[in-house]
Amino acid sequence: MSRLSGKVAIVTGGASGIGGAISTRLAKEGASLVIADINLEMAEETVRQIKAMGSDAVAVRTDVSEWNDVVRMATTAIERFGRIDILVNNAGIGRATGSLISPDHALVENLTEAEWDKVMSINFKSVFLCCKAVAKTMKKQKSGKIVNISSVDGKTGTAGGLHYAASKAGVINLTKSLAKQLASFGINVNSVAPGTILGTMFETAWTNEEKAEDARKTAFNRLGRPEEIAEAVLFLVSESASYITGEILDVNGGSFMD
Repeated sequence: MSRLSGKVAIVTGGASGIGGAISTRLAKEGASLVIADINLEMAEETVRQIKAMGSDAVAVRTDVSEWNDVVRMATTAIERFGRIDILVNNAGIGRATGSLISPDHALVENLTEAEWDKVMSINFKSVFLCCKAVAKTMKKQKSGKIVNISSVDGKTGTAGGLHYAASKAGVINLTKSLAKQLASFGINVNSVAPGTILGTMFETAWTNEEKAEDARKTAFNRLGRPEEIAEAVLFLVSESASYITGEILDVNGGSFMD
């Protein structure tokens, strides 16, 4: 039997990149998916791919920083599938005015309040909102798995994106705090902290020299793949991780170890 047969999963930012890899991996294990993404067209394409695999899925256009959108996302899961077993908070941005954080842009004296607020809203506030939206359902079920995608930058900090790193540090602490709050209801709350991953907003904007430099920082001398993040998420939402909560699972090829 598939590991997630009969389970219902919501993946935010689930249409492409790491989110797309997570969505299809969970579907392969039998989960029904709610693909919540700001890009509805891409989300619908991912739904078509999942249905072609024999699993069920629905796309919901979702701005994860807006409470009404998040409520609609959770309501869609209940109305379509009757329950919510898994939430993967994957949606995020590097900066509000483009796809990449940059050293000059993120200098504290140059960073605008609007830029700070936007990154915090999408990367950090959204995790709170999505967890809030599913908590009552999971508590009623006395079961649930929540995985928040953070970042190695949330542990180490980065001069080139202090607002991004701060938002991911917030996700890490929220994960630990919520894990303590929800454990008595049979709900596991964990996080995956990726390093630099191929095909994401950061890697695709870098030069080959920058990619090679970042690869050299890893023990394996290569960048990670979205599928490797998806495998870590699958482990944490499966029964194999039933006694794990509040864990921040590093998937960075050994670039940072703690």
